[in-house]
Amino acid sequence: MSMQATISKALDIKWHLTERVDSLKGSQRPPRGRQAREDLLARGAISSLSNADIKMTVVSESYSPSIAPLQALNKINLRDLHLETHHRGNLLVLRTFGHSTDVSQIQTFMPVEDETGDVDRIAIFNFGLSSWPEKRLPSGIVLAIKEPFYSSVSEDIGMALCIHHPSDVIFLEDNHSAFPSSWQLPIKVKTASEWKLEGNEALKKKDFIKVNHCYSKGLAVVHDIDIKLDLLRNRSQARLFLGSYEAAKEDAVASTQGTMHHDPKYGKALYRAGRAAYELSDYAFALKMFQRLVDAFPSDQDGPKEIKRTRLRMQEAQNGVFEFEAMAQEIADTADYRTQQASYLRRIDVRPKGLFATENIAAGEIILCEKAFVASNTPKNTPALSVMINPTNNRALHGSHVAIWVEAVRKAFHNPSLGEHILNLHDGSPANPATEPIPLVVDGMPVVDVFRMQNIIEHAAFGFTADESRIRKDVQKAFKADSSGVWPVAARMNHSCLFNASRGFVGDFMIVRACKDILQNEEVTVMFCPADGNFEQLQQNLEGWGICCDCRLCKAEIDFLKGAESRASVMYEVTQFLKAQPLLKVARMLVDGEIPSDLVKEAKRLEKALQKTYPLKLFATCVPNTNKIIELLPTFGMANVHEWLMFAHYRQPPRALDYAHFVLMDHGYKVTIQSSGISLDRTNCVLSMAAVKAMQYIEHYYTQANVKEVAKSARALAEEMHVTYNGSMIGYQGW
Repeated sequence: MSMQATISKALDIKWHLTERVDSLKGSQRPPRGRQAREDLLARGAISSLSNADIKMTVVSESYSPSIAPLQALNKINLRDLHLETHHRGNLLVLRTFGHSTDVSQIQTFMPVEDETGDVDRIAIFNFGLSSWPEKRLPSGIVLAIKEPFYSSVSEDIGMALCIHHPSDVIFLEDNHSAFPSSWQLPIKVKTASEWKLEGNEALKKKDFIKVNHCYSKGLAVVHDIDIKLDLLRNRSQARLFLGSYEAAKEDAVASTQGTMHHDPKYGKALYRAGRAAYELSDYAFALKMFQRLVDAFPSDQDGPKEIKRTRLRMQEAQNGVFEFEAMAQEIADTADYRTQQASYLRRIDVRPKGLFATENIAAGEIILCEKAFVASNTPKNTPALSVMINPTNNRALHGSHVAIWVEAVRKAFHNPSLGEHILNLHDGSPANPATEPIPLVVDGMPVVDVFRMQNIIEHAAFGFTADESRIRKDVQKAFKADSSGVWPVAARMNHSCLFNASRGFVGDFMIVRACKDILQNEEVTVMFCPADGNFEQLQQNLEGWGICCDCRLCKAEIDFLKGAESRASVMYEVTQFLKAQPLLKVARMLVDGEIPSDLVKEAKRLEKALQKTYPLKLFATCVPNTNKIIELLPTFGMANVHEWLMFAHYRQPPRALDYAHFVLMDHGYKVTIQSSGISLDRTNCVLSMAAVKAMQYIEHYYTQANVKEVAKSARALAEEMHVTYNGSMIGYQGW
């Protein structure tokens, strides 16, 4: 089944489920007897599993996580449940049996029973994976489900206990006060040493979830200080691999206390503490740990490497100097788009209403660079791709959009200090995001609202595309355009149609540069949607983000629409023409001779039709009683036609030069050419690669005319514009 067909089917299922929810809400859950238990034992939690490559997950509705402590909840049984109901103030204690079934990359089903022998199944999202005792949800463990939600999960699977928020389920140890006495077994109590040995075996197999579990169990019963330090030190390694960097750092630091400084185990602890701090971007603490490692063990080989790397990150964060070409080459060599560089945020200030410059920033300079909080670059044909229907707005999420949601929840759950960066972003609700609380900790676990996280991602995520031309052929499929990520600081930039900043990417590293000079305390803005001249479509897209732009360009467009027909019909004709006669085809025609006159004639007809939609009285400021234009708003809808005509007139250099100037004017650039070079008025500029091409042609024209200073100036401007638009010089090709 194709992605589009899967999405259509998922939306249809969601519609039917909504009707079903309304009809069943509040009804008593029917009891399930011995036959139900035998069925669940025989076939697992679901009767059949789809063989489709694209797996669907349909969420019936969004709801808030429980923030009540376990001891404050009233215990109920399965027979007390009501359909489509959140049982606030209540607690279910259940035991798993049979086997689990993964129905998608993010959702697992498992049969469960309560103390009375009643049975059912849970549908649990895999957000809290590393808090489970094993890679898969095992049989025989006891779960406490806080404020359970019994709901429809699909038309064919039916009802289940739905667990989305990772803190809503607690795995109970047999000594916990909520653990049913009837389920306690007379088992041999393991010593800390035995748990350590079991953990060591799991470590050899790189089963880090089990490693974490075993060492934690050992620490709960340990009495010997040396064993305790070993367990802490080894658990820190497992938690590093699981991405629980805060806990790994805490364990590693604790294991240094009481360890002799000449003991190699002390060096291991320092290294792991430094590595965890490095992943948390706490470079000062990481450097401190690595320096202590080198001081204690001068012959250690890893310490100096880590010191060098950490100092480089600190320099990047302070100075904003990066080797972008080397970064891109590393991505090409390793097929890993996740970069290591530090974020550079020194020149901006995060304020409640957006990002603002802390100093004057010249056009082309870096404003900020930021490492993604989460990012995913998903192949188009990934096996078992997941599709999820967002319950808040009924939009289909798939590929990287599902992946970054899962990763963002896990990262925030296991590293609350990092989670604050993303959970304080706007989620689309009327509430002021600055007043939102930081993650609560209840029953020892951070409370992360997975639905609010998805809404934050939907409002804050950016799309990015890897540079396929620089990727090895054998891994090229891993770098398709279905990619997105969240950069928490950059996400605070507001939209403007006359934006002053442009963003580019090297892997998951965002580079934001100034399109025009930015003054101290001036707001940094970007364009949220592609600027193609279709104003009505732009407005619809912005409304999807809850944005109502009132910039000068929007006001001119609105005034035009009051007294004239829409530009959309002409833009459609332009789009169809350019699809039929792309620039690559024009270039091939030029190799063989001239461009057919009827094509040029049609392009000029479209040019004139578009000109009528940009009346000078609205889009230009003129000197009174003259035809001299002193200021021009972007006429971006004309840029593609003018670019086409620039290429089409390549064999007529003066005319091609005229059209190159027109392309720059369409982008709001006012170009002044003198014998000493070119100057640009960027007051209303809107940057795109078409503007870069136009400046490159100007360079080409004056190079051919042997006007060296003007050609040199045009070359410098073309390179600067390319760097500003793309973030770096990667991929730059001259005319």
